[in-house]
Amino acid sequence: TAVGFDRLGRKLARIFKNGMATKEIRELEPELLWNIVFGIPISFVRDWLDGYCNSTPSASATEIARSCWYAISTKHTS
Repeated sequence: TAVGFDRLGRKLARIFKNGMATKEIRELEPELLWNIVFGIPISFVRDWLDGYCNSTPSASATEIARSCWYAISTKHTS
């Protein structure tokens, strides 16, 4: 999705803005936020499709999501 330009992008942008307003999400430039939240999972899937990963996306999804959340969250919890 493009940063805030399509329907999904606009919805996610509102969610991120609300998270920043409530101080749950660090204030980050939209491009950086998008790259953290989407770039990490996309990179893993590309590596998995190319045969470089031993685990599957579904087996790694929880840890990838935790890592993305840790990167953008103001509250670092496990």
